[in-house]
Amino acid sequence: MQMTSTMPFANSYALRKSVFVWGSAMADSVLSHAEQRLLSELEARGVLYLVVGMSAALLQGARGATEDVDLWFENVTDSRIGDAVRAAGGVWISGSFGLGPPRIGGDALGDRFDVVTHMSGLGSFEA
Repeated sequence: MQMTSTMPFANSYALRKSVFVWGSAMADSVLSHAEQRLLSELEARGVLYLVVGMSAALLQGARGATEDVDLWFENVTDSRIGDAVRAAGGVWISGSFGLGPPRIGGDALGDRFDVVTHMSGLGSFEA
């Protein structure tokens, strides 16, 4: 499948490999409108991220279940992340004050998305 910059979620490698899943009826039932909007807003802003963990495994066809979506950003200090989260009705806590890890939350997004700051065994984000 040829990917273009206008295709939804083209910036996420894991989603690029399984982009057909996001256009299916299943994806509509799995993610709330606000959750879908967050991913769309990240994409529209050109934020580079990967879906990792069990969510990524499920997108690749593994059997199992998970309640959260793990997002690994190329750069958690990218201000576009906060802009995308706010546009989706959520709250972005950057973690830059040393009070804890970066977090996505708020009434619209709840605690569905976890921000991953490193992945053991996978090397760098760029790799």
